[in-house]
Amino acid sequence: MPVFKRNGVWYAQVQYNGQRIKRSAGKASTRRDAVKLESKIRDDIVRHRVGEKPQYTIDQAVSAYIDEGVTRGTLEHIRTLVDYIEGRPLTHIHNVCREIRLDLQAKGRAPATIVRKLAILRAVANKAYKQWEWLDEPLGQKISMPKVQNERHVYLEPAQVRELAEACPNPDVGKMILVAAYTGLRKGELLRVNEGEAVCRDGLLMLDAKTKTGKPRVIPVPEEVEAIVSEMPLPVSEPMLRLHWKKATEACGMKDVRWHDLRHTYASWLVQAKVPLRTVQELMGHTTMAMTQRYSHLADDHLREAVEMMRQSQAG
Repeated sequence: MPVFKRNGVWYAQVQYNGQRIKRSAGKASTRRDAVKLESKIRDDIVRHRVGEKPQYTIDQAVSAYIDEGVTRGTLEHIRTLVDYIEGRPLTHIHNVCREIRLDLQAKGRAPATIVRKLAILRAVANKAYKQWEWLDEPLGQKISMPKVQNERHVYLEPAQVRELAEACPNPDVGKMILVAAYTGLRKGELLRVNEGEAVCRDGLLMLDAKTKTGKPRVIPVPEEVEAIVSEMPLPVSEPMLRLHWKKATEACGMKDVRWHDLRHTYASWLVQAKVPLRTVQELMGHTTMAMTQRYSHLADDHLREAVEMMRQSQAG
């Protein structure tokens, strides 16, 4: 069929030379939008036949990128970019990225947030050049990223985590706070677990390859939150998490503590319990040991022991 609807989104589909060309008409599209898109695809094919390469827009390339599968977090970032990319030529993607970078910097957005958004568009540009052949040059190489300084980490004590959970106006969000701290799950992963997109068996949470790194993960569930995990799904959404987390941190005088600090807290508890860094890397789902090494300063007992051994040898 030339147009169809799936998960609330209209698509156009055309068969050409034994290949199926499918494009999304957009999140808020109608059947008429899909029909227009189908007509445009056919026009592009005609131009291609006579040697004129189809001219794609950035949002068309992003739609194709989404169709190949992305995480919830990536989708959230893409939604914030719609006003910048809609209708803009794909051949201008590096210039559009520069506009986005300058605008977000002027708005005071964190460098790490800007990098995450630009990295998505750079990945789109790379695919458009290397795989889809929609670009004649590697424009992804022209997309520069702002420098990100080493992020500050805040590590909470178990009592502080419980205080935040208890201060949360919504008890279910309070339970999610405890699960985040005792499993190290990213916010998106935690929401997916809550929605039933993970298997819990024999005290182990098994996440599929839709994690941030694109690799499956297995996370043991500590006794402290076993009962909460068994209760899931809880009636909690991402906006609810954001709202009630803010209220809890304000009530506890911890306004500078971010949700992601719960993940840092989990890593700090592991390291201070003398869990080997390689195991911490696996539990955190880090792609490289360098990411895990950021917590190595918490395991300083061996340094103290080394200095004490030196002192004793000199005294002897």
